[in-house]
Amino acid sequence: MKQSTHTVIMIGAEYFEPNPKTAIDNRFAHLNLENLSKAQIRSRAMAESKALDSVLMDAGVNVIRFPGTPGCPDGVFPNNWLSTDEEDHMILYPMMATNRRIERVAWPAIRERLRRAGFQVDPDKIVDLSYLERNGHFLEGTGSLVLDHINNIAYAALSERTTIEAIKEFATTFSYYPKVFGTADADGQPVYHTNVILALGTDFALFCPDAVPDEGERDEIFERLMQHQQGSGRQEVIEITWDQVKSFCGNVLELSTEGGDRIVVMSETAKRAFRPDQLDKLEKWGGRIVSADIPTIETIGGGGVRCMLCEVFLPWVNGDHFVG
Repeated sequence: MKQSTHTVIMIGAEYFEPNPKTAIDNRFAHLNLENLSKAQIRSRAMAESKALDSVLMDAGVNVIRFPGTPGCPDGVFPNNWLSTDEEDHMILYPMMATNRRIERVAWPAIRERLRRAGFQVDPDKIVDLSYLERNGHFLEGTGSLVLDHINNIAYAALSERTTIEAIKEFATTFSYYPKVFGTADADGQPVYHTNVILALGTDFALFCPDAVPDEGERDEIFERLMQHQQGSGRQEVIEITWDQVKSFCGNVLELSTEGGDRIVVMSETAKRAFRPDQLDKLEKWGGRIVSADIPTIETIGGGGVRCMLCEVFLPWVNGDHFVG
């Protein structure tokens, strides 16, 4: 399986607003911004979401967009409850916050839209892990999991939203090696999602070593990041700092364009926080930098560009794949 795709799902921000249920453990999220009303916050978020959509399409990425769902303030982050792979699997994930579980009601419409768009949607390969919620086990999609598709490694930072039982269930079901590790922020609290401290491209990785206090775990992560079943291995592991993590430098995504080129998608906040030499390395090993300004979504929702994009790796019915 290849690392990047050129089709993504986005969900609109029609119902975006502060979410106290997720702000409890997401230290990136804030319940207000410049004393704006909920309507003002929503208006800004809708404009930011549409701007990201436009930037991606201009870059040659295929964006399949859906409207938001009432009662879902974090609905702009579909990657937390849905993922796909090249083996036709569509996976639904167990969510910690009860009002985020509502987001899965969009699932039938998404499945049907993908089918009508020509993707192979096999009812027998829909894997619903949401039953794990009943026993207090959670795994919030590619927020909890940073997947090395090439080497079948699932990186997962333990937190309230990423529990060992759910990680094991995913790893066993989809034949991934689970690289599980602990994290701690400046106050000693676990990082809420793995994808704010780690990102993987075909030939590069971004990683914040300061987020992993255990030296042995840190060393093993570095060792595995350089693995590659195809070729000599990843060419670059770019280390980022805690301050850069706070600016969503870890929350980036490699995508492919319909022309077969790779791009690295990030927010303007992240782009401004990267050093010039880091951006040079990302462009060298990941491709052209594509960015969008999403300050409201970052500040209120506590998630960056990567969180807003659910990758579609499903094959076409005719056998072609939408991957670069």
